[in-house]
Amino acid sequence: MAVSKDIMTRYQRRVHTWRGIALQGIALMGVWLVLSGHFDLFHVGAGVVSVAVVLWMNGRISSIQFFKDDFSEWEQLRFEHLLRFIPWLIREIVEGSVQVASAALHPRMPIAPVMIRFRVKLPTVGAKVLLGNVITLTPGTVTLGIEADEFLIHALRRSSADSIIDGTMPRWIAQLIDEEGENLVSEVHVIASSTEV
Repeated sequence: MAVSKDIMTRYQRRVHTWRGIALQGIALMGVWLVLSGHFDLFHVGAGVVSVAVVLWMNGRISSIQFFKDDFSEWEQLRFEHLLRFIPWLIREIVEGSVQVASAALHPRMPIAPVMIRFRVKLPTVGAKVLLGNVITLTPGTVTLGIEADEFLIHALRRSSADSIIDGTMPRWIAQLIDEEGENLVSEVHVIASSTEV
């Protein structure tokens, strides 16, 4: 499958390093091993072949830079921060699950849904998408929309979004892609009723 020369001349090319490709391969192989649950020669070999095919197929399209800030976050990913980020995210998911379960099982069902609109200062589109995905992965919160630097999220309770509002979650994302940041979140507006939308 060839990418037309017209597309290749209209858009700039992204530069890929072996480090980025290796990180993608390791991540894909890790997902393969976790999902297959088999570690014999056949399954591991099938995983290696599958990962190689995916990297090869993805290589052509991911080399095209479609807009100004479109570049591969794999090239900037700080592996040492990723190793600390994953346990933190798992802890956030477990805490969110406990909060949602306790609210659902409580006789009075203490849920006070809110929408929260805020601005976040992250350097790339990929970082913003990653933040949106992490928010949605955390039980009790869902990303409803991202427009430029503005996020709109839904939370079962305001406390479900504390790590977003106080900047903890955006700071983790910024550190993953080689950015240190303070005061990443601004213009927080909590919408508690439909008249405020």
